[in-house]
Amino acid sequence: MEEVTRLRHIPVLTAFLFLLFSISLRAQRPSQRYQATIEAGKLEPRVRAFVAACLHTEKLPKPVQLYSQGGWFVTPDLATHIKDQGSDDDGTAQVWSIDSKPRAVSLWVHDDEFDRSTLACLDDKGTVTRQVNEYMPGTSEPDLHWISIHSFTLAANGKSQMSSRYTDWDGHPMVTPGLTSEDRDFIAGERRYAKWSDFDFAGALARDR
Repeated sequence: MEEVTRLRHIPVLTAFLFLLFSISLRAQRPSQRYQATIEAGKLEPRVRAFVAACLHTEKLPKPVQLYSQGGWFVTPDLATHIKDQGSDDDGTAQVWSIDSKPRAVSLWVHDDEFDRSTLACLDDKGTVTRQVNEYMPGTSEPDLHWISIHSFTLAANGKSQMSSRYTDWDGHPMVTPGLTSEDRDFIAGERRYAKWSDFDFAGALARDR
């Protein structure tokens, strides 16, 4: 009888553990998810989809990988670097090229006050044709779980079209959250890249070749 009772509790326990695991995943900071994905030698689905669209192929070439510690440096193994350095980096980046020309960029920069993620698509002349900026409050505001997203697309007339929205950490749409003046300033200070040379690590990549 005791054995039957114990067996009946197993599905309940399994469901409870799965719920805790799911909550843990949802509560994970986007920057932590990014680092965990890189450490596992993979790409986040949103990054893979963006880069594949830029390069017009699902078979992505190996990217050049960089990190920032007072300056930008190329590393042959960003996963191992992140494991060794923890959160000491000011930023990390990956650059995908075709015929030695940068065509897609994934960039993360962070400090205690904010995290920023930038995805950029470039044409063969080095012009940024599409850019997605994501701003998230940092660990100094642990209860704020929103992301401000600005997307820029270069139209045929040469003018940039912009759209903006907010989501939670899992990408679910949400209304504009209450923003502090500091958050407004940080969002307003996001970088808009027009060409490859605008990226701070463009020189580091050139030195590595």
